[in-house]
Amino acid sequence: MLKTLESSVGPGSRRWVRLTEHEIGRPHFRPIKNPIVAAPSGAPSIFPYTTSPQQLELVRWALRDTFIALAGAGVQLVQFQLFTIGKGQAFTPQGAAAATNKNQFHTNVQLQNGGLPNPQSMLVSSIRQVLRANIFYTDMLNLMYATLATLQCGDMERKYFEGLLAEIPAAQAGIQVGFVTAGDITHGSVMTPGWQTVHNVYSLQTGLQDPNIGGPDLGVIINEGRAFSLILDPTLNSTVVANGWSTIAAASQGTGFQGWILLDGVLARSLAG
Repeated sequence: MLKTLESSVGPGSRRWVRLTEHEIGRPHFRPIKNPIVAAPSGAPSIFPYTTSPQQLELVRWALRDTFIALAGAGVQLVQFQLFTIGKGQAFTPQGAAAATNKNQFHTNVQLQNGGLPNPQSMLVSSIRQVLRANIFYTDMLNLMYATLATLQCGDMERKYFEGLLAEIPAAQAGIQVGFVTAGDITHGSVMTPGWQTVHNVYSLQTGLQDPNIGGPDLGVIINEGRAFSLILDPTLNSTVVANGWSTIAAASQGTGFQGWILLDGVLARSLAG
């Protein structure tokens, strides 16, 4: 058995690829060559395009956007609509007095009519989040367990994820929080959404066979011009709204919150740009 395994591993006729231990369990897409040639309209392809065939390069990528609320900000009646305001465009963090322009730190998405530029396509295999670690514990609870997250795409607003924000893992260090009395932390604890491992993500793969590619489903395709957004809605929990959910004020050790949502996968983009 050992001899059989040793002789069959490697870039032979089976096209097997050695994996490091941190890659096990993560989705892998291995094209025959890079760049690839995108198929014209009507032809089966992972990355369909409406123009004539063109050369594309494939890169492992994550589309990201941020959501921000300052200390003492009322967020109970506000929806965060991520991936609708691109880099260089103005946005106003909740509780801020003035708008600011998004830069590369906030987002890496350059939108064109609410979608990706032409020609680009994104194969989204999973969703994850990053949350700034100095959030106050009450804000953490409200954000994770009283906020509905929805990923929707297309003119029909088809939903590909709908659930509590806490269902989207954050593969990062534990968030240290404490109960404050007279300015002193008297009791500490750890809160975090999800297990802190690099592969902990919410998968968008169904595990079914995709007849268009003759293999397993790899995720959700966002083609050029297909509008998409991820909405964080804290307005639906009637108990929280009735109590007037606002982030904890700075005078009570509040810091507000800032987080990023990342759509992980494979980006296909033109070699000409």
